[in-house]
Amino acid sequence: MTNPTLPNTSPERLWHADNLRLTAFPSPATQFNATGQWAQIVGQAPDSQTIQTSKSIIEEIGKFANGRLQLLAQPVRIDWNYGLGGLMDQDPPPTNSELPFTVALRSFLQVAERWLPVGPSLRRLAFGAILTRPVQSRIEGYREMAHYLENVVRLDPEGSSDFLYQINRPRQLTDEPRIKINRLSKWSVGQVQFTQVAVNPGIRPYITLGDPILSMRLELDINTDADYHGDLPQMHLADLFRRLTNEGMEIAEQGDVP
Repeated sequence: MTNPTLPNTSPERLWHADNLRLTAFPSPATQFNATGQWAQIVGQAPDSQTIQTSKSIIEEIGKFANGRLQLLAQPVRIDWNYGLGGLMDQDPPPTNSELPFTVALRSFLQVAERWLPVGPSLRRLAFGAILTRPVQSRIEGYREMAHYLENVVRLDPEGSSDFLYQINRPRQLTDEPRIKINRLSKWSVGQVQFTQVAVNPGIRPYITLGDPILSMRLELDINTDADYHGDLPQMHLADLFRRLTNEGMEIAEQGDVP
C-alpha cells in the first residue's frame, strides 16, 4: 500500500495541539507519592494543588511553555496533560489561539523525559493527543480528511455528513524492549462553541464566548499492549514514550496507514 500524497504535510503547519497526554499505569506493587512532582519536573511551583486524601488523588496545575500543564495522579493511573488554557475546565483558550503540534510536542517531551526516569515502575504507557485543523466548512474538512484516508475510505465530501472514522493499527516494536503497541486514531469534522454558565439570577444561563470554530479533528491514543507481562524496563521508558509519539506523528503526517 502506498502512502497518501498530502498537500503541505508538515504537521506543524497543519495540526494544532488542543491536548497532549502521557498516561502511565503503575505496577500494582508500586508505592509512589506524586506530591510535589509538578514542581520537581517544571522547576517552579504549580498555580494550584488539590489533594483528595480519602481517594489518594493529587492534582497539580500550572503554566508551562505557552500553555497549561496538569498532573493528575490516582492510585491506578497517572496523567500528564498539556495544552492551551481551558485544558482542565478552566477558562476557554483565547479566541484564535494556536499551539502547533510539533512545537507543543517538543515542550511536552521535556516533561516526559524528566519524569519517566524518576517516576514509578509501570505496566503500561500511552501517548494521547487531540489535534485540530481549522476549516471553513464541513465540505472543506471532508476534502482534507479524504486525503488522509484515501487508501482505506472512499469519502464523498459534498454528499456526506456525520462522518466518523476510527481504527486501531497495532504494531510490533522490533527493538528492545520488544513490545506490541496499539495505534488508535479517530477522525472527524466538528464545531466547537465555548459557553459560560451564569449562576446569577436574571442573567441568561448560558453566554456564548467568541465565534464557533469548525475544524478537522484527529484523536490519537498510542499505547503499549495490555498483554505485555511484567513491568516495562525503567531505563527505556523515556525512549519508549518518544517512540509512541513518533507513531502519532506518522499518523498526523501520513494518515491511516498500516
